[in-house]
Amino acid sequence: MVREYDGTRWGVLHTILPDVDAAAEGFVDSLQRAGQPFAVCLRPLLPPMIGSYLLGGHFFTRGQLWLLDPGDHGELARLCGRHGPRQ
Repeated sequence: MVREYDGTRWGVLHTILPDVDAAAEGFVDSLQRAGQPFAVCLRPLLPPMIGSYLLGGHFFTRGQLWLLDPGDHGELARLCGRHGPRQ
């Protein structure tokens, strides 16, 4: 799970940026910039949604799951199906 904090609320609780997909994309980008070779693909996990957290913060997501494979990519190719992994 990846999330990006936007600040704090009441001096104690973190507030989270509403675009939860941007945090995941930033994490994958940071791995690629570090020169770590891996294959990646996106798979649907749930329908795109807009929602709110228990403490009232809002979020939105495209509902995709990032699959990363630093190995031989055989299993990832099977999981990614016709979409196939990308380097």
